[in-house]
Amino acid sequence: MSKVCAISVYVKDLAEGTKFYSEVLGLKIKKVMPYLVLLDNEGADFVLCQAEESTAIDYPNQAAVVLGFQTENLAESVSAFRAKGVNFIHSSAQDFPGGKFVGFRDPSGNVLELLEFTG
Repeated sequence: MSKVCAISVYVKDLAEGTKFYSEVLGLKIKKVMPYLVLLDNEGADFVLCQAEESTAIDYPNQAAVVLGFQTENLAESVSAFRAKGVNFIHSSAQDFPGGKFVGFRDPSGNVLELLEFTG
């Protein structure tokens, strides 16, 4: 089986997407190219790509790829993200077998999750 070598996220506004993924999610900008921004990520490359339109995924009812970002304190992270204007899908933490999570959208409508693992 091949290993994942790149994670590409398509965003309508590359500058806005870069600001969101770097300033809100904390990924460091590695390289800026025409129509692409490479962000520093442990493991697979994380690439923002220019798209023509935003998306409107009907999460969780529609098939989609959803990226999860781990946090040690979900409540603290949600509060910090809300202060930065993040558009949350869930009004409160949701349970899953390994802990709790909340879904949110980037400025282009891509769905992401914050996950706090317990035990």
